[in-house]
Amino acid sequence: MSADNRTDNPLLTSIEKVLVGQAHLRHEIRSALNAIIGYSDVLHGEAQDEDQQELLAGFKRLHKGGQRLLNIANALLEASRLETGTLVLSLDGLVSKLRQQMQAPAAELLAFSEQLLKRSLELKRETAAADLRKVRSAVEKLLMLLERGLNAAPPSAEFRPAATLLGKAATKDEPAKVERGTVLVADESESTRDILSRQLHRDGHTVFAARNGLLALQMVQNRTFNLILLSVMLPDANGYQVLERLKANDKWRDIPVIMLSTLDDQDGVARCLEMGAEDYLAKPFNPALLKARINACLEKKRLRDQERSYVEQLRLDQERQEELLQDLTRTNLDLKQTMEQLQATQGQLIVQEKLASLGALTAGIAHEIKNPLNFVNNFAALAVELTDELQDELQRHREVLPADTHDYLGELLADLRQNASKIREHGQRADSIVRSMLLHSRGEGGQWQPTDLNALLAEYISLAYHGMRAQDAAFNLTIETDYDASLGLVNVVPQDLSRVFLNLLNNACQAIHEKQLAVGETYVPVLTVRTRALLTDAGAQVEIRVRDNGPGIPPDVREKIFHPFFTTKPPGKGTGLGLSISYEIVVQEHNGTLSVASQPGEFTEFIITLPRERAGNLSSAV
Repeated sequence: MSADNRTDNPLLTSIEKVLVGQAHLRHEIRSALNAIIGYSDVLHGEAQDEDQQELLAGFKRLHKGGQRLLNIANALLEASRLETGTLVLSLDGLVSKLRQQMQAPAAELLAFSEQLLKRSLELKRETAAADLRKVRSAVEKLLMLLERGLNAAPPSAEFRPAATLLGKAATKDEPAKVERGTVLVADESESTRDILSRQLHRDGHTVFAARNGLLALQMVQNRTFNLILLSVMLPDANGYQVLERLKANDKWRDIPVIMLSTLDDQDGVARCLEMGAEDYLAKPFNPALLKARINACLEKKRLRDQERSYVEQLRLDQERQEELLQDLTRTNLDLKQTMEQLQATQGQLIVQEKLASLGALTAGIAHEIKNPLNFVNNFAALAVELTDELQDELQRHREVLPADTHDYLGELLADLRQNASKIREHGQRADSIVRSMLLHSRGEGGQWQPTDLNALLAEYISLAYHGMRAQDAAFNLTIETDYDASLGLVNVVPQDLSRVFLNLLNNACQAIHEKQLAVGETYVPVLTVRTRALLTDAGAQVEIRVRDNGPGIPPDVREKIFHPFFTTKPPGKGTGLGLSISYEIVVQEHNGTLSVASQPGEFTEFIITLPRERAGNLSSAV
């Protein structure tokens, strides 16, 4: 049935008005009775705590009188519900029945409360007197309701039927629970807030009170609460709206909430629980039941928090164990690498000792060779001079000698001169090699001199290539050279720089050879050497690039490639000093740069840049 049809139907409109009126009447009567029973219970408890025997029996009688009125009201109000089948369509009739059965006991209770008030004043029990005045005020309000009906209590701004409130609330998941400690009491009734606060304080809780929904939300935002007692009929924002906002907030959703209401409507109870409330209590409260439910709620939350704490601790312990395991793994790996480095260093030291012995042997051999080599060079030069003199004499006696004899002697002298020149040329080359051997064996530097780097590179390309072929006759590769003819002579130490070239070219040939063995005939090995004259902000420079299309160098290896004793070659195949020494020669001795670019599986390229002129502050040797 639509809303318009309900409005047009006078019977339905009358029934709705009766239902709203009954809900309002039930709320007002139970609010008054809640104050009577609640304060009498507080008075009785405090009297027991303070051993006020002269008032204890009176407070107990007062509590029983309030409970008697509550039982009468519940019986008559329940009889007016639709589900009983005896709906009272007249509010005046319902008020009349309530007046008939409740007015006399209420008047009796009023008179007794005044007697207790007078007695409390005589005994100077000011706190008890203040509470008895509140009881008297609640009884007077109840008598006024019985006498004048709802005219004595027009609907307050916060009062709305439960159905209206429930219609605006959304269903939420069940909340988590938290440990006891600090409790927020949010209720529209000052007497209810006072009674609950004092009862909770007696049980050891820290209590805060809010008179409306917005204030309750503000307090939750500014403070941490372990439990909230929340009235359905709050002004500004009703209990359902406050509960909905609490459960929608990640920070607040775990706070347990017990809903409070004078409307013991089953639909309201179900909806509160669906929205995430922990429990639901109808006013007026049974003190023992209230205490038991609060304690049960907080105990469940304490256990839940304890479980969460254990789970979190287990998670943290597991993470810590994983971290320790990772640290142990890394430590073991570092230890393994350190052991490998120590073993490699031990092997390198052995190699270095052998190299030192070889250096001493080389120096001795070089000294022994140099003396006869000087004779060879000197006599070769002398033989060239003598052949030149004989050639001159032969020309002067050309007319004396027969033509055939003259030509024959000329050819012999030319051959003799050519042979002597070759002996002198290669003798000088051998002398240069011996001088280099002596320089390296002594650890002394060579001489700075203008050098044709293109020619020096060509010589050592051939030397590296033939050296690899001597190890493997099947080795072959394509050599591509691109020399800059404008390079001219560059002021360097040729003995040291030739060592750099030979080291880079040997490494390139070895890398190509390894890839050739791994890939097979489909691989086309190429060694590329380029030189360039450069003009940069730092001045005139030369650039030398040595590139091979071998297996390349991984990034982690590339970072350490110039470190002393670092090598990727198998034990016994390399000392790990070649590139380190090359770096020192280029960077420290020649004030240049040595860098490497590589793409694993594609290529490796070493780039050398050198200043064309020697810097004045450089040493002549490493």
